[in-house]
Amino acid sequence: MQAAASTLDFDEVLTRTIETLHRTLGIEYLNFALPDESGAAMVVHPFTVGFTVPPEGYPRLPLDGSIIGRVYQTGEPLLVPDVRQVPYYFEVAPEVRSELAVPVRVGDQVIAVLNAESAALAAFDEDDLRLFSAVAAQLGVVLENARLYQTLQEQTNELRRAYGELQELSRLRTQLVQNVSHELRTPLSLIQGYVELLLEGNLGRVLDSQRAALEIIRQRTATLIRLIHNLTMLQAVPRAALALAPVSVVEVVQHALAEFRRWAERAGIAFQEELTAELPPVLGDRERLELVFGHLIDNAIKFSPGGGTVTIRAWADETCVYVSVTDEGIGIAREHLSRIFERFYQVDGTTRRRFGGIGVGLALVWEIVEAHGGTVEVESEPGEGSTFTVALPQAT
Repeated sequence: MQAAASTLDFDEVLTRTIETLHRTLGIEYLNFALPDESGAAMVVHPFTVGFTVPPEGYPRLPLDGSIIGRVYQTGEPLLVPDVRQVPYYFEVAPEVRSELAVPVRVGDQVIAVLNAESAALAAFDEDDLRLFSAVAAQLGVVLENARLYQTLQEQTNELRRAYGELQELSRLRTQLVQNVSHELRTPLSLIQGYVELLLEGNLGRVLDSQRAALEIIRQRTATLIRLIHNLTMLQAVPRAALALAPVSVVEVVQHALAEFRRWAERAGIAFQEELTAELPPVLGDRERLELVFGHLIDNAIKFSPGGGTVTIRAWADETCVYVSVTDEGIGIAREHLSRIFERFYQVDGTTRRRFGGIGVGLALVWEIVEAHGGTVEVESEPGEGSTFTVALPQAT
C-alpha cells in the first residue's frame, strides 16, 4: 500500500494496490468494483488479476445478484468458502470456488469493494479477512485523497480556462474602448476647434444668444472628451505603464486648479489654496497625477451645487507628500464610502442623472495613486461635504 499511497492518480492507486496484493499474497484472482453512476450495479475496474475480460468489457454486477453487490449494500465483508453454495453468486470465471470481498469505506460510507477469488475451496480464512479489511481501510483514505485531488485538478483546469477567457474578454474590451475612443475623439476635437473659432469671432460676428448656445456646446464637448480620455486611461493604469520622474505635486495641483478655475467661478465656487512650494518631489507620472487632482477638483465643484469654498491643502511628513481636497457639497453617506472607488459605481441613479458622469473618475484616481504606491482616503458626511486625501511617497 505504500507504493499506492505515493500517487494521487485514482486509476494508478487501484492498479498498484491490486499488483501489490497479487505479488505479496499470491492470490489468483483480484479485482476492485465501484458503483455505477446510477448506483444500481457494480462496475469492475479495468485492471484485474486472473480474470479474462471479454471484448465487450467486464459485465456489470447486480447488487442483489452478486457477492460484491451484497457487500456494497450491507457494508459487511463476506468470506465464502464455496461460491457454489451461495444463491446470489455471479459467475465470471467458471473455475472459481471461493471468494473474499471487503467493503472500502470513506467515513461511514461504502465507496467500493475489494474482491479476491480462488480456484481452491476455502482458500481464505479469518487472517486473510483481517488483512484485507486493514488494506481496505487504508485504501479508502488513499482513494478519497485521489478523488479530492482529481476534483481539485478538474476545478483548477476549469478556472484556468475561465481565466483565459476573461483575459481574452479583457483584451477585446480594451481594444474596443481604444477603437471607439479614437473614432470619437477625432470628430469631437473638430467640433471643439470650430466652437472655439466661433467664440473667438474668427468665423464672423456671434450674437449673444448664439454665444450662450456655443458655450454650452463647448462645455458638453469638453465633458465628452474628458469621459473618453478617462475610459482610455482606465485601460493603462499599471505601474509598468507610468512614465515616472521627480514631480512637484504643488505644480501639478496648480495646473489642475488653473484648468477648472473658470468653471468654479461660474458655479459660485471659490478656491482656497494652502500650498507650500518647498514640498519635496514625488516619483510620479505628471500626466496621470494631473488627472488624479483634476478629478478630485472636478468632483468637488460638481457636487457643490450651492457654491461655497473648495480647499486644497498640501503638506509632507518624513516619507510622503499629502494633498487634500475639501468641499462643502452634498457629502456621501457612510454606506457608500467603501465602494465609491469601484469602477462604474454610482451612489444612486438620482445622483448620476443630476450630476452626470459614468462612475470611472474616482476609480481612476484610486488606481493611479495605487500604481504610484500611494493611498487615497475619504471623510464625508451627508450635507457636510467631503475631504479626499492623497498620499504619495517622496522621491528618494
